[in-house]
Parts: sequence; C-alpha cells; structure tokens
Amino acid sequence: MLISDAKYFLAALAVSLAAPPAMAQDSDGCFNTASKCISVTSKWKNDEFISYFTNNCQGRVYAKFCNQRENRSADCGASGIGEGRRHSWRTYSDATGRSRVRWVGSVKSSKDWVCGGKVPGWQDPLF
Repeated sequence: MLISDAKYFLAALAVSLAAPPAMAQDSDGCFNTASKCISVTSKWKNDEFISYFTNNCQGRVYAKFCNQRENRSADCGASGIGEGRRHSWRTYSDATGRSRVRWVGSVKSSKDWVCGGKVPGWQDPLF
C-alpha cells in the first residue's frame, strides 16, 4: 500500500466510524429509539397546563402523552413528532401539573398505530 493510499484509507475509516448507525426498522417502518430521547417541559398559563414534548431521537416517533387531572384521570393524546420537532398538549382548569409520555420510532405515519401495538404495555395507562 502506498502512503497516499494509506491516507485515503484512514480518512475513509475515520468517516465510517464517525457516522451514526442506521436505524434498524422493521417492514412496517417501526424502530426502537434511545430510552430518553423525548424531553418534556411544561408551564402554566392561567388555568391551562401545557406540556411540550420534544423529539431528540434519531428519526420520527409516534408518541402517546398525558397530562394528569385533579381527579387522577388522564387527559391523553397521540401524535407523530418529527425529528427535532416539538408537540404540545393542553389541559384546562383541572390539571395537576404532571405529564408523561411513551413513544416508539415510526417512519410511516400510516403505520403509527401498528408501531404502537408492538410496544409491550402501549395501551397501559400512563397514570
């Protein structure tokens, strides 16, 4: 191997080692994500409790999220959230200030419900 060839080989090797691993998705476009890649922030605005769910994962996710009500029931919704995007959920007048989220990687929005169904405990209450 010539010195110039070795330089190109080492440069190519460094690039391949620095590249993030590809998402392993199944035939429905579902994939596992890092365990804490959705961040949650919240705020009160008068009698309205707003939770913000930010997708810091590598790829789109399908998220199920809930704000807790004073009677301990959950005010829930679900949505696809693109990589680097944020989704908000609002609960009015009877919120406790607590929120929770569960998510799964989902490339195809038409398969969100399929991906959710593959997660053990997806249908379990968040509160």
